[in-house]
Amino acid sequence: DFAYVARDKNTRVLKCHVFRCDTPASAIATSLHEICSKIMAERKSAKAAAGSSSQNGSDVPLQEFPMPKTELVQKFHVFYLGVTYVSRPIGMDIINGAIENLLSSTGKEEWIPVILSIADTTVAVIKEKAGGFCD
Repeated sequence: DFAYVARDKNTRVLKCHVFRCDTPASAIATSLHEICSKIMAERKSAKAAAGSSSQNGSDVPLQEFPMPKTELVQKFHVFYLGVTYVSRPIGMDIINGAIENLLSSTGKEEWIPVILSIADTTVAVIKEKAGGFCD
């Protein structure tokens, strides 16, 4: 099982989204960890570069023109069990409670087959449809 907590943009309420995976959830967690580590390293190096630049306007360092990046996207076929409200965004007790709550309150026939797509800047859930995909 795999779950993540996100704050609803409109209501600002914390929601835990729960998934059932045929592949080990550790593969998804590893993918998320790698992407988060990459983002943190990029932020750290950008901060260091900004901090090392001189305050003197005449000593402006040359910067390379930014090149477009292609994002590495990893996709996982999973079942979406649903969403439940949580009190805080962290803690295995919160995640495990949300998973147990949704496992006990939904039947397998209610689970929705989806593709969990993880990229550098987004986590997307795409509903699978016979013969294709729909949002």
